[in-house]
Amino acid sequence: MSVRIGQMTDIHVRDFSGMRLSDWFGKRMTGWVNYQSKRAKEYSAEVVAAGVARLVEERPDLVVVSGDLTNVGLETELVAALRLLAPLREAGVRTVVFPGNHDMYVTAATRGGFERVAADWQIADARGERPYPFVVRAGEVSCVCFNSAIPVPPVLAYGRLGRQQLDDAARLCAAERSLGQTLVFAVHHHATRAPERPAEWMRNLRDVAAFRRLAAEYGAVLVLHGHNHYEHTRRLREAPGVVVSGISSSTTTRTDPPPRRGQIGMYELDGAALLGVGVADWDGARFGQWRWTTPSDIPVESEHESLAGG
Repeated sequence: MSVRIGQMTDIHVRDFSGMRLSDWFGKRMTGWVNYQSKRAKEYSAEVVAAGVARLVEERPDLVVVSGDLTNVGLETELVAALRLLAPLREAGVRTVVFPGNHDMYVTAATRGGFERVAADWQIADARGERPYPFVVRAGEVSCVCFNSAIPVPPVLAYGRLGRQQLDDAARLCAAERSLGQTLVFAVHHHATRAPERPAEWMRNLRDVAAFRRLAAEYGAVLVLHGHNHYEHTRRLREAPGVVVSGISSSTTTRTDPPPRRGQIGMYELDGAALLGVGVADWDGARFGQWRWTTPSDIPVESEHESLAGG
């Protein structure tokens, strides 16, 4: 029986009511100015709600929200984001969330607030001693959810998994494979470089080489991510059986250029095989029909796109 995994990402829901006086003198102030001057013009809760409604109609086996639920890592923003996502759970669609760099915007946001507020959205079938990674099963598919988000200085957006998380993931992957499960990885930061990106050091995944080795070693058939606000699907050069797929933001009102339109994703798997990658685009009023790409049509990443060296 096939399994379908839906995706939303980078929904950046706004609620600055939780800003404290001290926040106006730190990185959150920078983020607030950036939002008001630029992002407020294109981020829309209406788009998020439409994406949620569309996925409720589709009723996939699992929906993954791959980070950046907030703008500046405020709990008030996270509460507002989960409220928008709530119709998925109310419809019986299992939905999981994990942080992106905006959710861990400052050190204060790393002290367990995300996990406390989103506890009911991180109910796992398996996990180690730490919050991440955790495993959510959908039939014969095990989705391993990572946290690549760390607080970094203003204007930077890079992430890191860390040795402990990678080691824990290896143990979880081995256990899931022993059960006959097919592995899917879900993370916020990208494992391949989008073609329009000339450089990576400001916003990359610092230990991406180790992450890619993990995916190759344990035979993950799919790695889904967000962060880039750019549709991009490739096979790893060193492990062509691993498909890495990222979609654009699920809150943006953009309808052009095509890779940056508002998007939601859908992935269909059957046993150990990825059957297709689907993307639905925001047309200014709704999300359109799914555009499906079969695995045979997914190219291997170019040398520029490959981040195997870190």
